[in-house]
Amino acid sequence: MQAPEKTSYQIQVEVKKETNETRFSPNLINEVRQYIYFGAPGTGKSYQLDKDSKMFSEKNVERVTFHPNMTYGQFVGVFKPTPIREDKITYKYVEGPLMKQLVQALLHPESAFLLIIEEMNRANVAAVFGDMFQLLDRGEDFISEYPISISQDMQWYFENNVYLAKENEEYILNMKKQMNRGLIFPSNFFIWSTMNSADQGVMPMDTAFKRRWEQKYFGIDKAYEENKDQFDNYKKIIVGKNDDSKLLYIE
Repeated sequence: MQAPEKTSYQIQVEVKKETNETRFSPNLINEVRQYIYFGAPGTGKSYQLDKDSKMFSEKNVERVTFHPNMTYGQFVGVFKPTPIREDKITYKYVEGPLMKQLVQALLHPESAFLLIIEEMNRANVAAVFGDMFQLLDRGEDFISEYPISISQDMQWYFENNVYLAKENEEYILNMKKQMNRGLIFPSNFFIWSTMNSADQGVMPMDTAFKRRWEQKYFGIDKAYEENKDQFDNYKKIIVGKNDDSKLLYIE
């Protein structure tokens, strides 16, 4: 007996299910999980980081810029009053960029997720990371060596938001399995950042924090040397004067 033909709706559902996860790019398997691109302003740190982030699916990249008033609640998450009617408010856990990306990485272990932190040393990083600081210590498998306890507010958020979201139904077990000993940074969670090493107005980082990151220095000429072909496409200005006492411009 011949099987009935599939409807276009059934085919769309099956395709969506098969392509729901994007596997790791081979370039990312052994890539550094925590990176600091540092150097003076204008040396191409953000430009290079943006180029490197193309190894990730665009929807799996989250970006945040640190500033002196940045708090743990803004970066990780916190309960905030939220209006539900004109005359009433309730309290809701609002996740920060770190929690948003971490949850996605825990739900989808076969996909790579990147959190970009611009100007990391413009905030008090020890205060902003809080107890997440401990999760930056990773083993050879790129998983946090020392899990931390899941706080009550986080547990409430997981149970009442993450686990109840319809789009997460078939992935909840992935997350729960990885958190059987506590909260961790999984191997598919990357944090890459930029740091200004020249300005006097930035905050110093202690050695205990910096040692948990790979660091890449950007010198004054690094952006030009590594992207010479692209720079050569721009117009050039020759500093000098012709007979009419005007600057010479050439293509």
